[in-house]
Amino acid sequence: MKILVVCAAGMTSSALVANMRAYVKDHPELDYKIGSCASNQTDLYVPQADVIFIAPQLVYEEESLRRRFPDRRIILIPAGMYGELDGGGVLDLLNEKASAKQKEIPGWALRLSSAIAHSAVLQSLSSAMMSLFPVLMTGSILTLMRNFPNQMYLDALEVSRVSELLDLGIAMTTGCISLYMVFLTAYRYAKTKNLNPAGAGVNAMICFLLLLHERSGVIMTQYIGASGMFFAFLTSFLSVHCYGRFYHTMVKYAPEIDQLPDNILGSFLSILPVFYSITVFLAIDYAVSLAGSGTVPELVYVHIQNRLQKYIGDSIISGVLIIFLIHFFWFFGIHGGQIMNTVSTPVLMPLSQENLAAYQAGLPLPHIMNYQFRSIVVLGGAGSTLALCILMAFAAKSQKMKRLGRLALPMGVFGINEPLLFGIPLVLNPFMLAPFALIPALSMLATYFMTVQGILPRLNGLEIPWTTPALISGMIEGGWRIAVWQGIMLAVQALMWYPFFRILDNRFLSEEKTR
Repeated sequence: MKILVVCAAGMTSSALVANMRAYVKDHPELDYKIGSCASNQTDLYVPQADVIFIAPQLVYEEESLRRRFPDRRIILIPAGMYGELDGGGVLDLLNEKASAKQKEIPGWALRLSSAIAHSAVLQSLSSAMMSLFPVLMTGSILTLMRNFPNQMYLDALEVSRVSELLDLGIAMTTGCISLYMVFLTAYRYAKTKNLNPAGAGVNAMICFLLLLHERSGVIMTQYIGASGMFFAFLTSFLSVHCYGRFYHTMVKYAPEIDQLPDNILGSFLSILPVFYSITVFLAIDYAVSLAGSGTVPELVYVHIQNRLQKYIGDSIISGVLIIFLIHFFWFFGIHGGQIMNTVSTPVLMPLSQENLAAYQAGLPLPHIMNYQFRSIVVLGGAGSTLALCILMAFAAKSQKMKRLGRLALPMGVFGINEPLLFGIPLVLNPFMLAPFALIPALSMLATYFMTVQGILPRLNGLEIPWTTPALISGMIEGGWRIAVWQGIMLAVQALMWYPFFRILDNRFLSEEKTR
């Protein structure tokens, strides 16, 4: 039997799978092959499995998976069992007829999270961003190499002309981010519409470049980078809409074309939709030119991207709101980060790219808030639980808290904290709600205030893995002052967690003595 465990990023599920495999090794009579994947990889891996286990924080995915894969057995892992990483207990669920249910989660919360997570537009943006991660990461590494704070090193780069190669690499990675974004977003969005994704992606790039020209015919390269990201988003969705509308019209009114050979049919069904899309975009460009309002990319940048960044992205109010909503969802056992990232990433990523471009050019960084800001202040995953992990591992008196702390600490260093969320638990636990929600928000407010006062530097926007440990992430994103600030925050967060930790620890200790 082939078993697949699905969680948000495939991290915690990997640890659970290791325990499940160890259990199978101790029970040779069990003929199980066990693997894990992230939630965005289900289309690839679910068809290869017989049984699908879903992590409890992905409860909103259960109905969708059952609908898409009706011939697969799908089991929701109980929260406590998942928090304990109980591999044997999970495998024992195979002998039960019904999947575990999290009845405590309100139906409206499940519907809301499902609506956000399964929005075709937001899914396409999120998937495109994930596909771009290698490009962003490579550009960030090259930028760090190009701007390493050592004058002898920088002089050597100039003398050897290696700096020119690094500049070229940066220009072709993060410097062309919108060009790659328009293709990937259209590609992902076309798949949700059952269209040819490659054809739709190329079509979107053509439409994007059509509107990027100046009246002299020269391409406006400034909008190929971070300044054109919202323009790329809009172009992707509009071009796919045009492409799909004409495609489905052809299929509807000319059903006999299905009789054509496949190689001819594929080309025929792409030519006219592309022609129609290009015609629409040429008409848009012509209308804007007649109005004398500049170019389409300029209009989008000035009237949409700048305003979104000013009032939504580069705003502490929106930052705190996002933090609140993330922990609001997590309190009900729903993966708040995955839900809210689909909404916030398209707004915050351009801010990071603009900071990165300014950092590479040696200019003042324009934005305080960006995509990396939250990861700098939330230490150890949702709730900033790294400090709690340390307290549990080294200061707990009860066996439950001590065992969970030592189990969770190695993963907590890398921002993975499901063992705490479901093991203590923190989710659906009113007693722990105050520190769980307030500590990250207060940490963000304090960091923002310190940055506004000039005590802390602005973050440079370098793309690093979200699992990068605290202090190291601070050093990369803002230098030694951010790293020191993370150390101070860790100590302060431990003090804030301590009263709640001690009360809960004493409660567990009392229960253990009673037993």
